[in-house]
Amino acid sequence: KHPSTTSDTDDDKASKPKKRRRAEIQIDMTGDIDRHGPQSVDDFERHLLGEPDNSVLWIRYMQFHSDLGEFDQVRQIGERAIKTIGLGQDAEKMNVWEVLLSLEAVQGTDESVEDTLKRACEWNDPQEAHSRLTSIYIRSGKLDKAEELFQTMLKKFGQDRKVWINYATFLFDKAADAEKARQLLPRALRTLPQLTHVEITSKFAQLEFHSMSGVPERGRTIFE
Repeated sequence: KHPSTTSDTDDDKASKPKKRRRAEIQIDMTGDIDRHGPQSVDDFERHLLGEPDNSVLWIRYMQFHSDLGEFDQVRQIGERAIKTIGLGQDAEKMNVWEVLLSLEAVQGTDESVEDTLKRACEWNDPQEAHSRLTSIYIRSGKLDKAEELFQTMLKKFGQDRKVWINYATFLFDKAADAEKARQLLPRALRTLPQLTHVEITSKFAQLEFHSMSGVPERGRTIFE
């Protein structure tokens, strides 16, 4: 759904400052878009006249300026994209917000991330905006930030079983803290409706089997 980032050649990587490379890794969501497409500001502006709702094109335009280290321009183009993309194109707008969140997570401050997240929640589904930022933190290795955000999501969206499952998966697979993940299950069962209990208990059991930090015997016990 969200293509992984492409990488430069080794020579290109060696010639770029580390900070700039890191920003590119985090905000390039264009995947295998035609590399013979827009190559200049005029090219992008011309293409966007014909495809104003195309978030991939906007994101590639943002990446173009990110590669030049022009991060204020990245922000300005993102704001233009949000205002330009038409009504009903929620997924396209959310893609642009994800890039803005990613930019702030790499180049900004805690305050700028919080402000961007707040604004993203005003324009989009708040749970989806939080989820996108959590994924950004995980991809960038900021696991402490991801865990803080998961805790926030439990408070805000704890009636959704997916939040509990995603947090448990993060703890098992990324944070390698299976014990903390196990402590989530009784909390989830106290919070979630009865009809979800079999499903979420089964998910926790599967994590014991499939995660490197899990214990299959515990999984069998949970299934029993």
